[in-house]
Amino acid sequence: MENYQRYSKFVEDWKKARFPARPSEEEMPILDRLMRGIEINEVKDDVKGKKKGTLNYNQGKKLLILGATPEFRDLGFKLKLKVTCADINIDMLEGMKQLMEFPNSEEVLVKCDWLNMPFEDNSFDLVFAEQSINIIEVEHFDDFLREAKRVLKDKGIFVLKAIVLLDENEENILKKAREQKRDIIYIYDKVCNMPKHYINNVRSHKDVSKYFSGLIKQGKISQAEYDKFIHHFGAICNADLKLHALLKEEFEKILKTHFRIREILYGKDFEKHSLHPIYVLEK
Repeated sequence: MENYQRYSKFVEDWKKARFPARPSEEEMPILDRLMRGIEINEVKDDVKGKKKGTLNYNQGKKLLILGATPEFRDLGFKLKLKVTCADINIDMLEGMKQLMEFPNSEEVLVKCDWLNMPFEDNSFDLVFAEQSINIIEVEHFDDFLREAKRVLKDKGIFVLKAIVLLDENEENILKKAREQKRDIIYIYDKVCNMPKHYINNVRSHKDVSKYFSGLIKQGKISQAEYDKFIHHFGAICNADLKLHALLKEEFEKILKTHFRIREILYGKDFEKHSLHPIYVLEK
């Protein structure tokens, strides 16, 4: 495959990543239905016994993906949408092709800043973003949302999956995780998205592995659990990725200044997905 050698290490690392870094299997049916253009509660049997949810009302429409998410790109191809991907990192756009199930020769890749995109007003029927807003500084959340609104058509929808913070203490999170037999990835997601781990609303992944090492010394997690965490997220930690997030109420207050929140959706396991709401937004 073209550029395989150039991107192979990055792709191999990203293959290991799982939810919450990538969409979960439980979220994909929700995202599929939204990209098709049908309501979540509209999946009903028709007279032939087929489900309306198998239809694609958005076929042929224009989809903008803010980022390189391969799961979104595959959906866009499968549903016969006109797909454009925008990201400031062209290597990300090219590299993620190797994780796509369906190569899309018609896909348009655009290198640009999400705060200043080279698209005309009202260009896209659909805009999808997988936690894209959380790699932008909080002070620019308004700019990000304003630009997404600008390029979205008047009757279009913006599907924004975001990270919100959990206002709970470490002791309660670990207790609940043990009672529910949750794995280390659940603990990582909940504990590291507590407000106390954000300084000025910013969390650096580089400090996360150090924090987990401390949990081992305190006997709160095992070495095997830590090793599993590093297997899936070690490369992300080494990349020093910084995330920016707010409590849900604070975040939604900003959202509502730009969009009408039509729905807030979650994967079937709410406890697992509670910090990663999928917002369905309209102008």
